[in-house]
Amino acid sequence: RTRQKTQVQFTRANIYTRDQYTCQYCKVQHRSEDLTFDHVLPVAQGGRRTWENILTCCIECNRKKGSRTPEEAEMPLLRRPTRPKYSPVFRVTAGIHKTPDSWNNFLYWNTKLDNDVGV
Repeated sequence: RTRQKTQVQFTRANIYTRDQYTCQYCKVQHRSEDLTFDHVLPVAQGGRRTWENILTCCIECNRKKGSRTPEEAEMPLLRRPTRPKYSPVFRVTAGIHKTPDSWNNFLYWNTKLDNDVGV
């Protein structure tokens, strides 16, 4: 019997987990509240929201990089972003539309991000 492969949900929590809560520019591990995600190829230059173009970065590096590529900003990457082969965090799916307000902060991290078809 083969196990059914499920795609890893494209969520903020999974991006941070894949990148080990480490800014991919300054290479420093941060608390989640000090992180954001960044487009390697900026949206202004045609970049899309995909596993291969989104990475974890600290707020300071995000501001420094701006709408430039890492090369243009002279900010080399710790590693290129890739699609995970397994789910690094669990998913909450049952009854998600009927959750208590107190769960909203947690669910923010596990909400699927808008992205390209097939991601």
